[in-house]
Parts: sequence; structure tokens; C-alpha cells
Amino acid sequence: MPAVQIRTLTTLIEDEMKPGSLKQLNVSVRVGQAVDVVAQAGKPKTITGFQTHTTPVLLAHGERAELANEEYISVTPHLEGLVILKKNPEYQPVVVSSKK
Repeated sequence: MPAVQIRTLTTLIEDEMKPGSLKQLNVSVRVGQAVDVVAQAGKPKTITGFQTHTTPVLLAHGERAELANEEYISVTPHLEGLVILKKNPEYQPVVVSSKK
């Protein structure tokens, strides 16, 4: 009898207060229709017609997710199910300066 598994995306990060354990982290992700990028040069976009959501999210059939910004990097190659993230050491937040 086949099992049914819900396609969700939940992001986790290591808990600094309890080393060795994980805690849920809500991050922005883009969810859209999956695009076949096999044999394309460079780093092409893997989704089209996306909407931005905050994790955890449900993924419909044929949908894929990608991180909305570069603040975190995924330890796993695919964003589906439970995904462990780590801080991107090269991330520089965008500073908006107000001109007076």
C-alpha cells in the first residue's frame, strides 16, 4: 500500500543555546512552477511565476522553492521537506540610505 507524504518545506537552523539541536527558522522563499534547467550554462533560475512566502509552506505538484535572499545557505541541495540552513558568511545586508 503506497504511503502519502505531504510536500512541505520547513527550514531549520542549529540552536546556539543548545548545540547539537535544531530549531525552526522562518525565512522568505519563492515558490513557483518548476523549470527544467538540465544542461543550461551558468546558474539559471529554477522556477517561474513565483510568489514569495514565509516558511513553513506547502508545495503543490510541479512546484519548487528557492531561498528569496542570500542571508542563509541550504545544507541540502533540494528545498523540500526538512531543510537545514546555515548563515552565509559572505552575506552583506542591503543598507538603505535616506537622502536629505
